Amino acid sequence: MPTVVAALKLLAANNYATIVISNQSGIARGLLDDAKVRSVNAEIVRRLAGDELTIDGWYWCPHYDEGCDCRKPAPALLHQAVREHGLTLDGAAMIGDRGSDVELGQRVGIPGIAVPGRCRTSARNRICARKRCSKRRNGSCAVATEIAVRGRASCSRGWPGGASS
Repeated sequence: MPTVVAALKLLAANNYATIVISNQSGIARGLLDDAKVRSVNAEIVRRLAGDELTIDGWYWCPHYDEGCDCRKPAPALLHQAVREHGLTLDGAAMIGDRGSDVELGQRVGIPGIAVPGRCRTSARNRICARKRCSKRRNGSCAVATEIAVRGRASCSRGWPGGASS
């Protein structure tokens, strides 16, 4: 996504921690291994370093089974990240391109903001910026991030802790 750098800069400027949580079912299906996921993540880190940006944490579910406790929209990896980075969910937002990203936000009571991609959620999950239901479709990652940051400012809440990225 071409607006990711702008989004990460906005998050850094507003002292947000940036945590990546992803489902990597390709590991369970034998299409890639944990080392490949780490390699791709390292390349992303390398590219972001040129813009003086970092990612505070990387978490992924290697399972294909929808029943595990770490596969989004299950909240286990998000809760693990919160614990390990000394964060809170106050003022946090889940931004992603899939319905499971939006649903994860809903499950933990934070906004789930959808960006272009393969997000598949039902009509009952439609937009509610200031409420706990939180389906939002935006034109870019930067726009979604602006909404998240603006929502934090209007509520005087944030996602403190961890390095600001």
